Amino acid sequence: MFIDRLDAGTKLAQALKDHPLVQKIALADRLVLSIPRGGVVIGKKISIQLNSRHDVILVKKLGAPFQSELAIGAIAETGQPFIDQSLVNQIRVDDSYLREEINRVRAKIAMYKTKFRQDKELNLAAHLTILVDDGMATGETMKAAIAWLQGQEKTHSKTYHLSPTTYLIVVPVAASNAATDIRALGVELVCLEESSDLTAIGQFYERFDQVTDEEVIKLLAKN
Repeated sequence: MFIDRLDAGTKLAQALKDHPLVQKIALADRLVLSIPRGGVVIGKKISIQLNSRHDVILVKKLGAPFQSELAIGAIAETGQPFIDQSLVNQIRVDDSYLREEINRVRAKIAMYKTKFRQDKELNLAAHLTILVDDGMATGETMKAAIAWLQGQEKTHSKTYHLSPTTYLIVVPVAASNAATDIRALGVELVCLEESSDLTAIGQFYERFDQVTDEEVIKLLAKN
């Protein structure tokens, strides 16, 4: 149980300080990427403790019909959709809903890019990329972030120093199934609490208030 996101960030930063990958990579070659909005509070705390560069990676989940908290996929930074087709088929999501949800989330990401990064592209040059969120229920958002970064690695291999072995996926809490899925991608997961009966990320926090856009902007302004 965590008091709030700051408490979770402090505990994760402490765990990361002794991590072999963190210890062997120079400060200038570390990059902390947070998933807005809740992940930014935690990622900022980690970046301060590790003296590392910090930014946001703009990835947002696609919500299921009548159950927006259930992720049926996610949209990545450049608008690319990553769909959990088996879940879409299982709950019978129709094509028109999926198109509308993709367009809605793409618009949200475009807005975030303007608000949070002033429309600047993400600088991915790093030897160690630490991906941070405030928790993983299905893992779909994190999977999309990883897939997008790996795609950028292939496209910009001469510019970005990225490979699957240089990723650390960092969350305070995760559903056991989501944690297993992430590890199956060949990346390392640092997670303080794994639960087989997780129903909501907020159940692992005493305070889990919604993080506002304004709070994110203030945190990023301190980079």
